[in-house]
Amino acid sequence: MERSKSGALSMVNPRAAAIDIGSTMHMAAINPNADDNPVRAFGTFTGDLHDMARWFKT
Repeated sequence: MERSKSGALSMVNPRAAAIDIGSTMHMAAINPNADDNPVRAFGTFTGDLHDMARWFKT
């Protein structure tokens, strides 16, 4: 995010996502305007990562 002249953060890339990678779960976040539930937790197994990838694609 970049700061505008007023000091507020402005969106740079609305299609970007964030992932906090942990040992037991990964937290993922997308643009709040893109989904009713923009922050989700996923497990660390392969199937969980595929679920996260499908969510990002939608």
